[in-house]
Amino acid sequence: MKFNIDCHFHPNISHSDTKATIQCTKRWQELKNKKVTVVICTEHSYKNPARAYSFMLKTKPADCFLFPGVEYVTKENIDMIIFSNNVDIYNHKELQSFTMSLPQMIHFVTKHKLYCSIPHPHTLGLTSVLKKNGIKEYQQYATLFGAVEISNTVFENLKLFFLLPPLRMFFKKKIISCENTSTLPQQDYPQQYKFLTAGSDSHFYGEAGTHITVSCSPQELFQKIVTNKKPEVTLYIPKKIRYILLLKGMNVAISEFLIKLKLKIIRLFKK
Repeated sequence: MKFNIDCHFHPNISHSDTKATIQCTKRWQELKNKKVTVVICTEHSYKNPARAYSFMLKTKPADCFLFPGVEYVTKENIDMIIFSNNVDIYNHKELQSFTMSLPQMIHFVTKHKLYCSIPHPHTLGLTSVLKKNGIKEYQQYATLFGAVEISNTVFENLKLFFLLPPLRMFFKKKIISCENTSTLPQQDYPQQYKFLTAGSDSHFYGEAGTHITVSCSPQELFQKIVTNKKPEVTLYIPKKIRYILLLKGMNVAISEFLIKLKLKIIRLFKK
């Protein structure tokens, strides 16, 4: 059987249970419309990933598959995707934001037999190990963690905006970062790795569709994901700018920044 898998997905649900159910139902509908039937649920560690997973599971169509995960943020403010085939992943207090450094994470992931992938190495901003620490350390950590995300289309809509004639002259570097996030340059692949991932990094309806495709039985599905060194990748590329998604994206970026700032301040005062 063939399975299309989104390895990086944010339910981004409301605090209202009723609204959250409606949102997740709609997100599954979009995924199925785009022929994606397998999702690794990777809500941010500071946005209650266990609750997000539970609502995605509650609304999951019978012919779809869902695996638990989290986009963890380290003490260095670097994003990392951690996932498993066991919901017990959400019982680990260490996966609360800013509790572990990158070296501590390596020990944690190994100890608990979890899986980790470095997301969006060329992301806008400084939340990736490559952008924050440089190519040398990125290669070291990519080898240690054993995986990296080679495609992430979260910036495709924004890239269309940057490409508008009045703006493209001022956003050349940003456009390159967007392109390298969507398709990781071959020279930035890890020198050694166990598997490669790809995902939409979708936060809203209308952003999903990017996936990897594997062929296996349902029982072999998870193992295939974490051993796949040459995934078949399909990118979802919007054909025109969706300004409503730009506004929503700006709003969620500000919201997530403020949540992280609040958590950092709380942790500072606790010391």
